[in-house]
Amino acid sequence: MVNPAVVIPAFKREKSLGRLLHSVNQAYYPESVQLIISLDFGATEDVKKTAQNFDFKHGSVQIIEQTKKLGLKDHIMVCADFSLQYGSVIVLEEDLIVSPGYYNYAKKALDYYDNENSVAGISLYSQRFNETAQLPFEALKTECSAYFMKLVCSWGQAWSSKQWKEFKDWYSDNQSTSILNTIELPENVKDWSKNSWKKYFNAYLIKKDKYVVYPYNSYSTHCGDEEGEHIRKLGNLFQVPLSGIISNSQYVQFPNFTNHLIKYDMHMESSGDFVGRLLGLENENIEVDLYGTKSINQLLESDYILSSKKFSSPIQSFPLQFKPLELNMKFESYETESQFFYLYKTNDLNEVNFKKPNHLRLAQYFSYQNILSGKILRSFLQYMMGK
Repeated sequence: MVNPAVVIPAFKREKSLGRLLHSVNQAYYPESVQLIISLDFGATEDVKKTAQNFDFKHGSVQIIEQTKKLGLKDHIMVCADFSLQYGSVIVLEEDLIVSPGYYNYAKKALDYYDNENSVAGISLYSQRFNETAQLPFEALKTECSAYFMKLVCSWGQAWSSKQWKEFKDWYSDNQSTSILNTIELPENVKDWSKNSWKKYFNAYLIKKDKYVVYPYNSYSTHCGDEEGEHIRKLGNLFQVPLSGIISNSQYVQFPNFTNHLIKYDMHMESSGDFVGRLLGLENENIEVDLYGTKSINQLLESDYILSSKKFSSPIQSFPLQFKPLELNMKFESYETESQFFYLYKTNDLNEVNFKKPNHLRLAQYFSYQNILSGKILRSFLQYMMGK
């Protein structure tokens, strides 16, 4: 029976830790749970007091004070190692809050994908922002409760012992930064801090062709607190709506990996298999680049390119009208000037010069308001003058 331990790494944000622990205490648990609070060496006295004074209502608490400074990357990896002791683990960084159903969802997901070799972990967080494109992200919806993406999450994640051990074994042989030069790894990911465990896990996903399970309804959210390792100023860019489901009656329908077509890559682009069906090119190798963030070298490795980059001589074009992005390949648009995406046969490209996609037009497309309205522009000018 899957019964993951909950592990919380903490260092210097006592208010954030207290808020997370409060949300953890308010959650539903089908059985007694082991909660571990891991304090990195040098943790503040206020953080230590917050951990020591916490009264967990749903199981036992173990507080571990690390004897040497780990830093974020090594601290997360130490916390994930508890999966080897408990069979599975949920890791929650201190600047998160969780929904009442977070544990129940993670438990069910870990159990469902226990024997699926293509799944490398479970995310509790539902992505709403594409960091590579710096634009919103909307996953294509299905009747299922989750989808797959070749991108790891650090804002609420779960691993079985098998999933984590496979990554650790790979990582022990691939700690050189040269492994990060793979062509599929986005440039912004390569530029992440040397203290980032995520970019190595992302490289692992690419090299081993594995995916993370993402929920449509989020069971954790990032609060954007100040003084984080990678986020220094308060903000809500990565804050998403939390699922309010609280009981064991929660209905969850997980997709089968082999038969499910809704898969996204590390650029948050749909799989070529799914888009190929929409285009009538089921058996072709298609590189999807709707956000326009992929390198030319990556695009040229495929037989077909579907991109918002404009080369010469596309064989087909599509509008920027329907949501989410993939549906623009499915429905006909009557706006003759709305063409935004272009299909190319790679062998027909005589040159690789291209016109970059209109980022503002994409931003307008994702917005549910007119971002160029006078009211918003005036507010923006006032904000900039204040800055």
